[in-house]
Amino acid sequence: MWKKCKFYIKGLDCPNCAREIAMQLNKKKEYKNVVINFSKLMISFETNYKEQVFEHLEQDVAVIDSGVTFYEEQKEDSLSKDYFCIVLGILFFGFHILFQNFSFFSSLLILCSYLCLGYKTLWKAILLLKKGVLNENFLIVISALGAFFIEKPKEGFMVLFLYELGKVLEKKATGNVRKNVAKLMEIKTDVAHKKVEDGYITVSPEEIQIHDTLIILKGERVPLDGIMMSEQCELDTSSLTGESRLSVLKKQDEILSGCINVGDKFELKVTKLYQDSTVKRILDLMENASDKKAKTENFVNRAAKYYTPLMILISLMIFLITPYVFSISYEESFYRALMILVVSCPCAIAISVPLCYFAGLGRFSKSGILVKGSNYIDAIYQMKYLVFDKTGTLTTGNFCITKVVSCDSHYQEDDIIRYLVYGETFSNHPLAKSIVSKYSISSIPEITKLKEFEGKGISYEWEGHKVKLGNTNFVKTDIRVSQTVIFVSLDDQVIGYVLFGDDIKKEAKECIQALREDGIQSIMFTGDKKEAACVTAKEISLDSYQAELLPDDKFQSFEKLKKENPSSCIAFVGDGINDAPVLRLSDCGIAMGSGAASAIEASDVVIMSSSLNKILESRKIASKTILILKENLLFAFLAKLLIMGFSFFGIGSMWLAVLGDVGVTLLTILNSLRILR
Repeated sequence: MWKKCKFYIKGLDCPNCAREIAMQLNKKKEYKNVVINFSKLMISFETNYKEQVFEHLEQDVAVIDSGVTFYEEQKEDSLSKDYFCIVLGILFFGFHILFQNFSFFSSLLILCSYLCLGYKTLWKAILLLKKGVLNENFLIVISALGAFFIEKPKEGFMVLFLYELGKVLEKKATGNVRKNVAKLMEIKTDVAHKKVEDGYITVSPEEIQIHDTLIILKGERVPLDGIMMSEQCELDTSSLTGESRLSVLKKQDEILSGCINVGDKFELKVTKLYQDSTVKRILDLMENASDKKAKTENFVNRAAKYYTPLMILISLMIFLITPYVFSISYEESFYRALMILVVSCPCAIAISVPLCYFAGLGRFSKSGILVKGSNYIDAIYQMKYLVFDKTGTLTTGNFCITKVVSCDSHYQEDDIIRYLVYGETFSNHPLAKSIVSKYSISSIPEITKLKEFEGKGISYEWEGHKVKLGNTNFVKTDIRVSQTVIFVSLDDQVIGYVLFGDDIKKEAKECIQALREDGIQSIMFTGDKKEAACVTAKEISLDSYQAELLPDDKFQSFEKLKKENPSSCIAFVGDGINDAPVLRLSDCGIAMGSGAASAIEASDVVIMSSSLNKILESRKIASKTILILKENLLFAFLAKLLIMGFSFFGIGSMWLAVLGDVGVTLLTILNSLRILR
């Protein structure tokens, strides 16, 4: 039986090392689906080891890379050992300069400095070479030793010194990216204050049960989802929704975990266990997000396998050809080949690509947008069609009375409303709630024989009259209207009716216009009547719409749209249970966070608020992420190509080649940090 496991990693230097470890483990029969997330320093896999999984994992990885260790909780890599080795290497090199007149002793000192600086790189190169793998560790070792044997030991020292110093700075820079992203996701609290008879006790959120009452103190995060039991509270929801404006909630309002209480303490009745809470769901989504790779990441990972052998072959050809082209010695041509080996190290690309996507995912979460994988950042960027559900997406989902019509001169609008409120006060239907919230009556008279007919209406008796509230078939009338309607019948005679409308979100029109200017077509799929859908489509200037669609019709219509546009990225935005199949079918399913859990689970992107402006914001973040990614790739490629050209013509020295590797890598990492701002 296969068991899923996750552990944190220390001592992992580069994405290529991560790829090799994952590849070698996947070859073993005891493991499958091994994924190493270099950006988060986490390994996930399935194993058939029944016990001592941790010990087996360490033993199996030690054969591949002995410097890697695993932990059940995340621990920061200590750089003190790296600093010590660099300082010791510099000291040995300094003594080499002092005693350079003593050839044997001087050579011994320079070899000691080589060993201090490059022992980890050498050991990794040997271990991977046994597996038939060549990577940048091998390139650096060959370059340093080659410089030593052609009697340029100082050049070899500079290769190792700058490479190791660069690795330390890379760790520090990538660690800063991880910390910045982690800060964006600080939405979990480790304590909950459970109410008891004489106050409260402090426990872990995992220990709280449904219906327990919690005390939320001022300045604390809400640990679990629940219902507000106090009269009023003021919450900072920015960590969930990205909105800076404070939310004021009243008694019986729903409160999501992860919010911060900025007002007085209040009581909360728990409605979900920790494992089902909003905070846990968000953390799970973010934890797994980086495992779904974008095409660019997958391409880089695949290319890395062939890149190093190819560069060794190119360097060998340069070594053999340049003596004939430039009439130089083989020693000089060997030096030029070594320079090309150094500058060709793929670290800049291998690190900056996943780091860009990782930073992008963090920036999305800061804005209250959860993206389930870096491949969906690409999808948001490439989007050409955006299909909207209507109710709850383009509209608020809150029905309101737009018109009251009297069909009998003996009854005024107030009479029709009164009969309506008398019956709907006792109903849980969404329309009933909108009626009662708008027309509050101080005292409801005693009514009898109240009965609710699901999907049809309500009947009751009052002062000897039989009252029916409901649809056309329920009250048996020939009156036909295109909008949502409730008829009022008194003693089997329709005396009037009430028309309802679903408010269009105030930002909908601006959102559609902005998408059009960005080259994206907006389409609406809805189950509403054609007349109502037409009104909405015209008001917000949609490119096209389809109405009166059942859930299966939505699916088929979307499938048809995809077949008609096979090369275009088509996204869908919805929030209802019946939207889940289409969300899964789309290239990028976007769920509004206030919607059904099934829609959120089926989607690829979750907007934690209901604002359509978040769609525009997601486009901006995706565009910025891809732009910086392209900048990194172009800069790394051109810089390395330029320095390779210098090396081929004998311009510069080994330190310039190392700068072309380490320096370019550091600059691309620092450029990736711009995504978080």
